[in-house]
Amino acid sequence: MNVIEAIKTRRSVRKYKPTPIPEEHLKTILEAARLAPSAGNKQPWKFIIVRDTDTKKKLAEVANNQHWIGDAGVVAVSLSMDKKDPAIYERWVERDVMTAVEHMVLTAWELGYGTCWIGAFKQKNVKDLLGVPEEMA
Repeated sequence: MNVIEAIKTRRSVRKYKPTPIPEEHLKTILEAARLAPSAGNKQPWKFIIVRDTDTKKKLAEVANNQHWIGDAGVVAVSLSMDKKDPAIYERWVERDVMTAVEHMVLTAWELGYGTCWIGAFKQKNVKDLLGVPEEMA
């Protein structure tokens, strides 16, 4: 599949097969994020990969009870860093992280995995659940 095919055919998926995602595929998906462009090549992102069923179910709760999140083989929680430099953080970081996530989404689709962006969640609750430091968003 080429990139334009992935863009044209990708869709948000909310029903997942119980098939585990091989580590090699997960590494490829994360590598796609690493290759995303970012302002000043800062790469101001970090991803927490959640496989634990109980943690995925708790994430579903803090994401406005979107229960299907708990059924995903893997949940990738994206974090932005670089809050120490507000000028860069406020202007570019969010866009940079979204670009990296979209690289992941398209790569996952190419590998045969459905994904769904989640924007409706309680950030503080996710951070508390996963032990995310205060300086990260």
